[in-house]
Amino acid sequence: PYTYVEVRGVVESTETGPAARAHIDELSWRYHGRAYQERIITSERVIVRIRPTRVIAHGALSEVEGGD
Repeated sequence: PYTYVEVRGVVESTETGPAARAHIDELSWRYHGRAYQERIITSERVIVRIRPTRVIAHGALSEVEGGD
């Protein structure tokens, strides 16, 4: 009943500060209809973009993506 994906690779770039905050607000608006609540943030947000070198999928995704 469980599905997960493991992605390994090389970090291509990172973003912090206002750009990372804007990203979580965008996701929160999309899924919850409001900005991300300030009180929930207890650490600095970081967006890490990775160039995948290996992807492993288990569960339902395995059949679609060719994983284990």
